[in-house]
Amino acid sequence: MTMMKRTIRYVGCSILLIGATSACAGDDGAEPSATSEPTQQAPSPSLADLSGRVFRSSDLPESVPGSVPADVVVTMRFDKRGIVVADTGCNKLTGSARVKGGQLSVSQFAGTEIACDGSELAEGWLSDLLLSEPDVALSQGRLVVDNGEVKLTLDEQGS
Repeated sequence: MTMMKRTIRYVGCSILLIGATSACAGDDGAEPSATSEPTQQAPSPSLADLSGRVFRSSDLPESVPGSVPADVVVTMRFDKRGIVVADTGCNKLTGSARVKGGQLSVSQFAGTEIACDGSELAEGWLSDLLLSEPDVALSQGRLVVDNGEVKLTLDEQGS
């Protein structure tokens, strides 16, 4: 074997060895520091995880249009048949729900039409959010519905 071929072989093996050891170098088993960013999202729920549960918002996100009354509380209920019922304190919005790949899909959407002060603005906003196929995450009784523009956080309520 010539000297050139041996040099190339050693350099190639050295590069592979350096790559393999550096890939493992950052995993020392230590807990992340308080300043490091979490890398794991809240788990995506299945429809069975949401079934029979009721969630309620405490505050509306800042991205909600200013015309929506600030005191609106959003409630979402998921039943065992795959139906989601959402309301803003007056009318109820109902549809067939499906969760796949961390996205909530609502179809056959309908709502009641009771005349209420200012609630139609909130209902329109909530309807738009639910029909946008938002991402959903569930962790420790907190449901997050996020379509990239609006992030609604709801806490589980006693049923």
